[in-house]
Amino acid sequence: MEVPITSLDLSSFGVKEVQVDLLRLDLLHPEAQGNKWYKLKYNLEKARQDNRSTLLSFGGAWSNHLHALALTGKQEGFKTIGIVRGEAPKSWSKTLLDCQAAGMDLHFISRAEYDERDEPFFKQWLRDQFGSFHLIPEGGSNFHGLNGTMEIVPAQLAKNYELIACPIGTGATVAGITMSSGSTPVLGFPAVAQGEYLRREIENMLLYFLFDQESVDEVMNKLQLNTKYHFGGFAKVSQELLSFQKAFYQSNRIELDLLYTAKMMMGMCEELREANQKMGKRILCIHTGGIQGNRGIKGYQHPSE
Repeated sequence: MEVPITSLDLSSFGVKEVQVDLLRLDLLHPEAQGNKWYKLKYNLEKARQDNRSTLLSFGGAWSNHLHALALTGKQEGFKTIGIVRGEAPKSWSKTLLDCQAAGMDLHFISRAEYDERDEPFFKQWLRDQFGSFHLIPEGGSNFHGLNGTMEIVPAQLAKNYELIACPIGTGATVAGITMSSGSTPVLGFPAVAQGEYLRREIENMLLYFLFDQESVDEVMNKLQLNTKYHFGGFAKVSQELLSFQKAFYQSNRIELDLLYTAKMMMGMCEELREANQKMGKRILCIHTGGIQGNRGIKGYQHPSE
């Protein structure tokens, strides 16, 4: 599946003499927008191989992952179950209402319980409660999800660029891209505060996938993290970021999601303005989709308004 690439105009942000392209995963799939389709693709295939008709996963009230899973599951003929972080609110988010409308069975658990979701006893409790299902971890970050994210930037595309930039949530997307990018280095932008810990998370993910520390080290040597542009932490949005998103839309007519891609693009613009061509003359940035999550930002208005 060929993904559109848009050449960006970043001159209004002081970026000159550098070609920056945007890989438009936001245009990829009608239901599983952005990187979510790649994470779900082989999970769905595995579920079919195992004759599992139910998919179960985890997320918060505005989870792009649960949203994509619910809509894709409906489209592909699966029953879906969503384990939602936190007690059931009086009024549900638009994301959860979309999930419910798509037929997802939603179950709310406390944050303390949610923190135990990867423990064997918790997984057994889930099977006692819900029977047979294909389990997909939060964000789709398992072996099958990583296998899918390797297809986002094939080596043939990566070789046209001197740097690839990608926002980071759980780390599966940037791990897959770094594995498949050939000799092209990757710069990741964690959307969480104190995101240095994600380097260890990504390394562990790669070790589980590759089973060889030397191969993991080779991949990790291509990956750098820039942890400065989290704007207060996960799901935090500043007025500065909102202003950037609006200005970016005015220049390029592309809506960025505020939790991931907007943070990366603002970070890239600032870094490029300071470094000019030192980061490379041709750079590929990844729009990971997730625009539906903008609805969770209080008072959000589309940047065209």
